[in-house]
Amino acid sequence: MLNIENARPLLAQYLSAHLDSDNIVEIEPFERITIGHSRGMHKINVQYTKGGEKVRKSFVLRAEQGGMFGGDTLIEVRLQRAVRNAGIPATRIRW
Repeated sequence: MLNIENARPLLAQYLSAHLDSDNIVEIEPFERITIGHSRGMHKINVQYTKGGEKVRKSFVLRAEQGGMFGGDTLIEVRLQRAVRNAGIPATRIRW
C-alpha cells in the first residue's frame, strides 16, 4: 500500500506552483477519510502566503494504491466533470 506521507515534499511543490503561493505550501498531517479498494482518500489542510496574505485551504487527495478494483482515473475525471457541468451536484476536481 502507498505511504502517502512519502509524497509530502512533492505535493508541497506541486501545490505551491498551482496555488501561486509566495512561499512553499505548508501541509498539515494527512487525515485518511476513507479506505477503498482502488484509491485512498485523504483530507489535507494547507497554509501559504499569496500576495502577502495568509491563506488556508482544504483539499481531498485521491491517491492511487494499486487496488484490485482500480479503474481508469482519466475516465473517472471526465465523467465527474461532465456530471458537474450538467448541473448535478458533484465534487469539483481541480487538477
